[in-house]
Amino acid sequence: METTVPVGAVPENYQEVLYWKITDDKQALWLIQGFGVLLMILFGGLFGAFALAVGAFPMEFEMDLVFSLGLLFGLVAMIVLHELVHGLTMTLFGAHPQYGFMPAQLMFYATAPGHAFTRRNYLYVALAPLVVLSLLSLVAILLVSGSAWVLFFITFATVNAAGAVGDLYITLKVLRYPAHAFIMDEKDGVRVFLPAQ
Repeated sequence: METTVPVGAVPENYQEVLYWKITDDKQALWLIQGFGVLLMILFGGLFGAFALAVGAFPMEFEMDLVFSLGLLFGLVAMIVLHELVHGLTMTLFGAHPQYGFMPAQLMFYATAPGHAFTRRNYLYVALAPLVVLSLLSLVAILLVSGSAWVLFFITFATVNAAGAVGDLYITLKVLRYPAHAFIMDEKDGVRVFLPAQ
């Protein structure tokens, strides 16, 4: 008779095979930050090219106070939205997310302490902000076509994508494990569980 594993629990015959913390891996922290700069250039070019390709890029642009304040507010909102999308995705898989900030690493986080995700579900959690907010930004660029707000959404999307560099790093780390792995998110890393040998 097959037993079912409660949502968020690690199966009884599984053991922890990795506990990776970014706070213990200074080399990875510097690598992630360096790739974040490269991603900002790459995604800035991609989102800008999209705006040009669809004829949405403004022909004239004047930076005024309203736009500057909107940009500042938008970048703060982007950080909040990024973590909320992580949290909402966690909720879809039965977790109870918690949010916070680690000042020493300049990192915001959403986590679900003690909740184990299947590898597939964890990958959804990790990549959701990059995919969802990028797609919403592309739609927004089309909706405000020709206005200065196109630049706002290009900036928003670029900073969000570059900010997802840590999510991409953890995704690559998790993909090294088989599909039947369970992943437990930590505010500063991940735990990976596999069947005991």
